[in-house]
Amino acid sequence: MSILTKKKTTRDFEEKLASLPTNSRENNQAAINNFKKFIREKHQSTPDQICGELIMIKKQQGDEEYEDVLYNFLQEWIDWNISKKAGAYTIKTRFSILRTFLYSLGVKTNPQDIKQILRFPRKSVEEKYPLKKQELRDLILAHARY
Repeated sequence: MSILTKKKTTRDFEEKLASLPTNSRENNQAAINNFKKFIREKHQSTPDQICGELIMIKKQQGDEEYEDVLYNFLQEWIDWNISKKAGAYTIKTRFSILRTFLYSLGVKTNPQDIKQILRFPRKSVEEKYPLKKQELRDLILAHARY
């Protein structure tokens, strides 16, 4: 390894977060902590080890195998977040931060591949409708009793 090149680590990324505004820093750190927890629970590893392994796969087995492994891994992370009852918007926000984090460790993702391969949960929308007179009356009577 050259004197000028430095191995990128999670710690380096976290140190760069210090220059961000407080809310951005906290959101970024929460997303990274979520990813670390996933890796610890599912793979008994660290982000640095996982990213190093992904880079080795790319060098040794080629782009196609690398993409299969990477996107299967990312889908596993998405599914894990769904199982932890994270909301659709939360997962997408965390993923956006995660992409930046992975890029800083040398793991690059393609936006088109993300759209085509990964499946994110959809935000559920509650259907709204105006209350009927009887529903409004029942509501008022129910609260009048207390």
